[in-house]
Amino acid sequence: LENAAKASALVGDVAEVRQLRNTYGDSFQMTVELIELSGPRSAQGHFETHTEPALKALLVATDRLAVAQQDAMQAEVEMLTTDAAAMQRRLVIISMLALVAGAALAGMIARSIVVPVNEAAEIAESIAAGNYERDIPPARHDEIGSMLRALAAMRERIAQREAHITRLAYVDTLTDLPNRTRFVERFEQLPSHSGALLLLDID
Repeated sequence: LENAAKASALVGDVAEVRQLRNTYGDSFQMTVELIELSGPRSAQGHFETHTEPALKALLVATDRLAVAQQDAMQAEVEMLTTDAAAMQRRLVIISMLALVAGAALAGMIARSIVVPVNEAAEIAESIAAGNYERDIPPARHDEIGSMLRALAAMRERIAQREAHITRLAYVDTLTDLPNRTRFVERFEQLPSHSGALLLLDID
């Protein structure tokens, strides 16, 4: 009965980790969308109030799952060591292998969640800072992949809008020639020299 209770608790912990992972993925997706819809400040507020607490809760639950798995394995080892001497060595070896596999599984779960999420957060921060050149990892077929695809689409749209705004700021729409703002900027970059400048303002 005690072992069944521990197994049931372990299943509940796994379900909790999955639920927290989904909650965090949804919250991070909302943070990414807020960068484009409301700006970095609003996205940062949402990240601090929702996404970051969700991430911390996920990490705590993952650590608790790893500890529970290790505790369960340790209890099994202690139980097996009380068995007959002929079976003791074989059972200890099996238990140790199971312990290593449980720890590796917990590490893989944590790594598969935390590493891509942190990388996506860094990409979002670089987009918010105006850097559109950073490579986005290849798309995966899960929540992280969906989030990365959304980041790539958002980055492309923002870059296109900024290019359009820059063109409007420096190119005359009627003649498709550089405008006065571009001329003044280029003129101010020239080395010091003497001379004259003639301006014709035609309406």
